[in-house]
Amino acid sequence: MVNSNTDKVREVERRVVDIYTKSDTSNKDVVCSIQSLMMMRWNMMHHGIMWDDEFVAKLDAMNEQMKQALIAMRYKTLDVYEYLKLRCPEDMKLEVMGRLYVDDMDMEGWEYESDMWANLSEILQTPAMSHDSLYADGITYPLVFNSTDNNSCHSCEECETMYMLYREKHYDNWNEHMDCNKTGHMHIIYGVHNMIDHCHWTLQDLINVKSYKTKIEVEYSNKQ
Repeated sequence: MVNSNTDKVREVERRVVDIYTKSDTSNKDVVCSIQSLMMMRWNMMHHGIMWDDEFVAKLDAMNEQMKQALIAMRYKTLDVYEYLKLRCPEDMKLEVMGRLYVDDMDMEGWEYESDMWANLSEILQTPAMSHDSLYADGITYPLVFNSTDNNSCHSCEECETMYMLYREKHYDNWNEHMDCNKTGHMHIIYGVHNMIDHCHWTLQDLINVKSYKTKIEVEYSNKQ
């Protein structure tokens, strides 16, 4: 996985971190500067991808890793919901929300746990630094189980899982911005699309993710 713009990418990353660490990130102009540089970084890295067999294999493995992490998140969230629903007072309604985030990753070109690694990974995971701020909800839309949702069929595991992964109840292939000849056979999940289209993550960033983490929120409210 060789990026032909490696030196230029590293220089842009240095500029991003310099602004991020030395400026007031509550200032809209500062945030816009960081977002612009992150978009520049995205374009340079994306156009530098060498669509060889090694990269395609890593992309396929990343897609599967994210898929399994989302499925595991669903099971954890559903387990919490089912446990609490049995104990929920009759006059209360229960909502359990699960989200999936990146836990640990490498940053291409930077030593693990170095200052550059720490700052760049933090910037990628800070919603305000993302042009659509969608990473606030994690890899993809949050998964919600609600005790008052009579239309939800939690027993239809396959349908719910497919919709979570593909936003459809069947296999899809969210392979925009990718080599169609190399990825046409893949079932790229919606989470990959969300991260590279609506956040500033690159495919290389996602390939370098080591692990994911689940966040579950529980809310009780009075029935109307």
